[in-house]
Amino acid sequence: MTARLLAALAALMLTACAKPGPPAAPAPAPAPAPVATDPARPPAPDLARRYLDWVTRANAGDWAGLRAQLTEESTVTPASSGMVLHGPDNIIEFYKSFAVGFGDLTTTPILVLVRPGQVAAVALTRGTNDVAIGAHPATGKRTSFLGLTVVDYDAQGHLVRGTAYADNLNYMGQLGLWSGDTRPVDESTLDAPAIVRAGPHPDAAAGVALARRFAARIDAHDAPGLMKLYTPDAVVDDTHLAAPIATPAAIAHHFQEMFVAFPDLSIDDLAAWGAGDYAVATFHLRGTNGGTYARLGASGTMRQIDLEAAMVLRVRGDAIAEQQIFVDGMAMGMQLGVLADPGDAPVPESKP
Repeated sequence: MTARLLAALAALMLTACAKPGPPAAPAPAPAPAPVATDPARPPAPDLARRYLDWVTRANAGDWAGLRAQLTEESTVTPASSGMVLHGPDNIIEFYKSFAVGFGDLTTTPILVLVRPGQVAAVALTRGTNDVAIGAHPATGKRTSFLGLTVVDYDAQGHLVRGTAYADNLNYMGQLGLWSGDTRPVDESTLDAPAIVRAGPHPDAAAGVALARRFAARIDAHDAPGLMKLYTPDAVVDDTHLAAPIATPAAIAHHFQEMFVAFPDLSIDDLAAWGAGDYAVATFHLRGTNGGTYARLGASGTMRQIDLEAAMVLRVRGDAIAEQQIFVDGMAMGMQLGVLADPGDAPVPESKP
């Protein structure tokens, strides 16, 4: 099991604390006659709370509690790994393997988007690699990374499918396994997470439309048109980069560099939905490396990338004010042949 896959797993433990809302106001008219309920059809579970329970148990190592939320048909997929974990045994064992290497591993939810049958959650996972993982000695180093998890549930609240999107390039850099510019470990104190449920909202449709227009501008390599989608103070956080991009000039430069590096870059198979002033989209990022991409030291390899990726948009005034893009830079580098699988070599011991 490689460290790349272990990092992707941590992103599966993303959720938020869904706090109960205020009690409903009493109806002004007399209550109607009681309606008989069917005990065979219990109320639909609150998926945000269901997901919160999953994360709480995962952080505590409550494997029996996690198993209770799974069925024999459940699957979990770290998006960049090419691996699909089938059934409770494989899913639980994968979680156990990761938890062994990070005794203080915790996931702090930031945003949870909810619609019928599905949750999409952004969270920050942090931990210290204080125990060896298989043949990989402990590094003693801290790591942190943002991830997005999309989970489908059945009517009883069992996990049907879980897909995790996370970058492993910065994760490997934080552990000393990659020498490029790496994000610092995020040790900030986070506020309570936002829980946003799909429903009537003026920005919900706008967010989905913006996600589709973003994909169309990428396909057309239309950098000027792309910039028209953003507010003047927009922030783009492409999580495989060393830092978020916070100026129009820097945003334009990043996408122009991508268009040069991948002359046929495209976003395919886009699926998007909105909740409040947010939209979430999953897609495939595809292209052939015909130019220089400095972030990975790739130049004209003529190799193709095909990455499962995702993004979360926040809308303001029919434009993108915040954008998080979840692309695995480690998987990209491996597909381009410029990065080796970190599982091929042991983790070096940390130096005093």
